[in-house]
Amino acid sequence: MLRKLGSWSEACRALGWSIQPSGSRGDQPVLAAIRVAGWELPGPLTEEAFETLARQRGLPTARTAINRLGSWSNAKRAASAAARGKVHVWSEDEIIAALHAANRELGRPPTRKEWTTLAPKRGWPSATTLTNRHGRWDAVLAAAALQPTPIVAAGTSQPCATTTDVGSGIERVASRSLLAG
Repeated sequence: MLRKLGSWSEACRALGWSIQPSGSRGDQPVLAAIRVAGWELPGPLTEEAFETLARQRGLPTARTAINRLGSWSNAKRAASAAARGKVHVWSEDEIIAALHAANRELGRPPTRKEWTTLAPKRGWPSATTLTNRHGRWDAVLAAAALQPTPIVAAGTSQPCATTTDVGSGIERVASRSLLAG
């Protein structure tokens, strides 16, 4: 059959199967999984550490990455290059992994202001990207099963609000001022 049709790709096309060449959108789930693992795993991203996380999370395995991209080093390099591309559509797993990485780094969920400072340094999606997808910052955190940071009134140990509550109050006051003026 290969002699008659000329190549494996032509044989697949003759059967009506779609073909995605290496490096196409077909590799994106593998590359996204490697980026997520890089954010979530402490220390160097080894093949063994990635394999453990991939099996726990149902991600493509290290073997799949190696089969698609030739070697573990090539796979990590391709994931890094893809992350530096001009346009990147962030998967929900990538967003959640980045939020959890920030949570680990800060010891609590990030505020929007903290995220705005951290995200460009870490190669994470912008706060605008997150709020465009999820709405308000508390919804962004809720998507990652994180709670907004409570604000404690001076001299007490009881939370009086969250950073999200304060932001919402400011927005309400500002909108009333605009309507009245």
